[in-house]
Amino acid sequence: MKENIIRNNPLEVLSEKYNPLKEDILVYRKVSGVDYDYYEFACELLGILLDRVVWLSISKEEEDSAKESNAIKLHKGEEFNLESLLELGYERVERVWNEGDVSVLGDVVIIWPFSMNNLVRLSLFGKEVEEISIVGVESRKKIKEVSERTLLSKDSELLVGNEESSKSININLVSNLGEETGRVDLGIRNVPGIESYSTKSTLLEISKNYRNRGYEVWYLTNTLEKYDLEVAKEVREIIDKV
Repeated sequence: MKENIIRNNPLEVLSEKYNPLKEDILVYRKVSGVDYDYYEFACELLGILLDRVVWLSISKEEEDSAKESNAIKLHKGEEFNLESLLELGYERVERVWNEGDVSVLGDVVIIWPFSMNNLVRLSLFGKEVEEISIVGVESRKKIKEVSERTLLSKDSELLVGNEESSKSININLVSNLGEETGRVDLGIRNVPGIESYSTKSTLLEISKNYRNRGYEVWYLTNTLEKYDLEVAKEVREIIDKV
């Protein structure tokens, strides 16, 4: 039986297939060909591919979306203003438990930014930002130190990918319609009607059809136990990667 089990982040493996598009994405900073269900997936994929924090705006044409008025950028060496953060919809609490919380304990500020999976910890010298660290939510341990970090407001429509990177880039995700040049088609789309394929035989035939057309079939799961228990042998035969 053919199986290629990916035990690390599948996005890192998938991003390798997009390497030929990397330079065009960096030049145009505009992508298309992504169905709604995969916006966050595409954002994280782009972040890994480009090795940058990706600020992804949906159907917007602004050149620098992360600098919109409902976001602030923190820099080392600059003054920290708590009021500016509260105006973006953040709530001051004793301990940070939820997205949008900010806690000030002496010269340490802990923030859970909107639309992000990790915390930001500021070390202050007086009012000046002396250090900016990315911190894990569960472990509360420092992942890495950065020189700047953009914080979005509660009502921001931007998506954020690969937030642990030090560099950042703004990308526009535009409509799939039309023949406009100057954008890169990522081709991340649903199989039409996939939710209706309730029988194993139908799903198998559809998957085989896509493989014959040059597509790869991936099975994404958080636990290999689920794959072992739920995926029939016949289906495993046409799965390229798990």
